[in-house]
Amino acid sequence: MNRSLIPVLGALLAAQLLVTAAVYRPGTDAGDAVAQPLLDAGLADRADALRVSDSEGASARLVRADDGWTLAASALPVAPGRVATLLGALEANPGWPVAQSRSARERFAVAEETFERRLEFLEGDTVLATVFLGSAPGFRQVHARAADSEAIYSIAFNAYDAPADDSGWLDRGLAAIPVPSAVRWDGHRLERGDEGWRLDGAAVEDGAADDLVRALEGLQVMAVAEAPAEAATTRTLIVDTGEETIELSLLAGDEARFLKSSTWAPWFTISRYDHDRIVDSLEALAGGGDSAGETEEKVEAAAAEAATP
Repeated sequence: MNRSLIPVLGALLAAQLLVTAAVYRPGTDAGDAVAQPLLDAGLADRADALRVSDSEGASARLVRADDGWTLAASALPVAPGRVATLLGALEANPGWPVAQSRSARERFAVAEETFERRLEFLEGDTVLATVFLGSAPGFRQVHARAADSEAIYSIAFNAYDAPADDSGWLDRGLAAIPVPSAVRWDGHRLERGDEGWRLDGAAVEDGAADDLVRALEGLQVMAVAEAPAEAATTRTLIVDTGEETIELSLLAGDEARFLKSSTWAPWFTISRYDHDRIVDSLEALAGGGDSAGETEEKVEAAAAEAATP
């Protein structure tokens, strides 16, 4: 090659690189217009309700209250942080679109009729904004599109973290009782004193009492339930916390386990594991049930059953 051509070719290559950088440089007006959040933060602040639905007709409606979000149908609290996590994903910069064509809407399940989730932000009965969540391109990733835009993005979120049913949003820990100081049941009274736990005035080992405390503090509901029929296996206990007194009713049906807390109006379903942790602890304390070892084995077996798909 003629050595005199090398500087010329170098200059041409440099010119091509400059043109390419100018055309595709991020930060141009066109780029800024494309890479917009799926949901404007100011709009989200205006919304007083969120409706989440799937393409099969199921839906959940959440409403904003003074102390957080609640379920519109029951006024029960939404799990802490769930709505904030969703809003954070929608309000973040989504980066560059992965597609913008109409055919891609169907392919990525973010079309008007084909979607995994439709999120509608409302002010009263007015829909302020709609966002579609679709297929998952990877772990903790989901395709998303604002209804008023052609741009389809891949954002850091899971569609199943925006469930289309009330139980999926429910605060599972709403019936938990932090730091119980006394428990009454079947004529017995367990009370925490300066020198430890006492049952009906007599000292008891901390281990048995602590098992019951942990069960009450970790109590989780699964879903709202219809009031079950009374059964011989109903167990009622009164729990004092020093600030309030809560009555819990536990009922074991043929298949499901139920809970009623005086703090909330409806009945709930709970896991067999949570039910048996409480009941077995009460029986172990009263001396009318299994030994400590047998109780632990039953709790472990119930936990394994609850974890089995």
